[in-house]
Amino acid sequence: MLESGDPEDPQSWHRYCYAYNNPLKYIDPTGGENEPANQSEEEKKKARTIKFEVLGQVKILGKNVSVYVATGQSKDFRDTVLKNAQAAASAINANAKSLTATDKQMIGNITAIAAGGRCPTR
Repeated sequence: MLESGDPEDPQSWHRYCYAYNNPLKYIDPTGGENEPANQSEEEKKKARTIKFEVLGQVKILGKNVSVYVATGQSKDFRDTVLKNAQAAASAINANAKSLTATDKQMIGNITAIAAGGRCPTR
């Protein structure tokens, strides 16, 4: 089972998560991507596409960073994502003086924060 998931993402090891929590409707023959059973290639591609919507923005080191969430997530999840993004931005900004030039460069490359793209229920 471990070989079929992403070693860096333990949730991907769960066989029902692979199949969008619906192993009768979706299959995962390679262990890497979910595929709807008995559908055309176009329908499979559409089913694998995760759409995101903008929740808001946070300011990190003076730069606006968009916060996204996968469509269809609950209000509680959406609120938590935005709250966590705001908390992370606040922590980075509060410690800006102690950041190295490399830290600032890496953080400056952040253009978006996204959540909720794993294991959606279908």
